[in-house]
Amino acid sequence: MTGYYQLRTKEQRVAGQRKAIHALRRKLGLDRDVYEEILMRVGGVTTSTKLSADALATVLDELRLKAGEKPRVAYPGKPHNFDAARAMPDMIAKVEAQLADMKLPWAYADSIAKRMHGIDRVAWCRTEEQLRDIIAALHVEQEKRALLEALEERRAALGIDDARLQAMTANLPANWQRNRKCLRMVGAMIESIEVGQ
Repeated sequence: MTGYYQLRTKEQRVAGQRKAIHALRRKLGLDRDVYEEILMRVGGVTTSTKLSADALATVLDELRLKAGEKPRVAYPGKPHNFDAARAMPDMIAKVEAQLADMKLPWAYADSIAKRMHGIDRVAWCRTEEQLRDIIAALHVEQEKRALLEALEERRAALGIDDARLQAMTANLPANWQRNRKCLRMVGAMIESIEVGQ
């Protein structure tokens, strides 16, 4: 059950934004001079490879507006005091990506910050260690969800009903679905059924 859950890296996100910019440029039929003028005005450069992450997003939004599309809205609930000038923007972006991936509000990350460090909001975290801990906790949650999803898919494929699953997990703690070790154990039980068939 490994390797089934991967997040996009920063480089992959940036590459995706560049592809979207070039696709919109073609859609709009912008010639090189107009395109470079937009890049120069927004980012002070003439090539998208030299744009900062914020400038890429701004160019993308501008081109989307020109194409009649709605610009993408920042993740709802994101604290307003996060900006590009912060010392740890990559870590904040990672937290945001993890929350978006699980469709969780920022309040979820805030509760982790409160539980782990006694800080009411992620926005008030000031050290890399605090953010690293929050990222690690969110990663654990992602892993639990991915393990459970994979287990449910395998269970459905094998036709294991609720009664049989309950019998298989009778000796496990009541909250076994929230425990990675138990999820792996149940996954192994299901795999052994699959091999035995």
